[in-house]
Amino acid sequence: MAEPVIPSWKCEFIKGAERGPVLNSPLTVGEIFGLSCNGESAKLNGEKIRITEAGKEKTYTLKILKVNSLSESSGEFEVTTYQPGEHKNVSFVLSDGSGVVKLEPLGLNVRSVIPPGPPPEPFGPFGPWKMSWPLWWWLVLAVALILVALISWRKYRQVSKRRKLRLEVEEYRKRHSPFDEFQKELRQMQRKLERGAGNPVEMLQNLQRDFKLFLTRTLVVPATDLQDRGLRREIWKRHRRTFKKEVHQELARFLTELKRADRPDISAGDVAQLVAWAQNLSETVDEAATGSAA
Repeated sequence: MAEPVIPSWKCEFIKGAERGPVLNSPLTVGEIFGLSCNGESAKLNGEKIRITEAGKEKTYTLKILKVNSLSESSGEFEVTTYQPGEHKNVSFVLSDGSGVVKLEPLGLNVRSVIPPGPPPEPFGPFGPWKMSWPLWWWLVLAVALILVALISWRKYRQVSKRRKLRLEVEEYRKRHSPFDEFQKELRQMQRKLERGAGNPVEMLQNLQRDFKLFLTRTLVVPATDLQDRGLRREIWKRHRRTFKKEVHQELARFLTELKRADRPDISAGDVAQLVAWAQNLSETVDEAATGSAA
């Protein structure tokens, strides 16, 4: 029996005055641009349509943010990208879960908004003390006893706080899903941004607060009480083996971008990009956390 013929569309990117299947000017992660396609007849549901690389269930090279128009032979979309790097001759497909349209190869160059370099180390080095012997013997002993006492007290306090946090999170999860609640808040932000309502500075502050609450309720870490560096360290400590390295790196990049965006002249468009990024990142974190708990 012959295999069904998959319709094919030819597409071009639209960024300002530049149009074509390959964007020569570099894009930044989260930047919004256009995608215009047309070709053979196909029926797709605009409410369920998504774009992925051929043969892959889920990618972040391209993501449809908005469907401007869709017919059986053409479509106009607003898209963005969350995957840094140079992407050449990438074969994408449009799908709504039942219908599929293959796209002719596209190319784009995406640069990260984070300066290149190795990810931050979770722990810094601690140098040894150098004291003469036996003149400092009693001093060393006294200091050692004080340190043991302080470490024991700090450990007890950490364990108590962690136990209390775990109980609070378990109680919250009985009534709510952290992922669903966060996604609901993000959708409300998107609607306000689309209507031009709300102050971008306040919305960014809400995004920062809600994202840390999501991390607290999903990863059981005191995200709201920690600065970014301490939060990254805590997540690395608690999920170093269960999370892939890419998840830790993506979290670090997003937290850095949230901090950089915290300025009085931030635009609604910048906030919209961060909201879209948070939607995808929270899904990744939720899937990773669910997998580690399975």
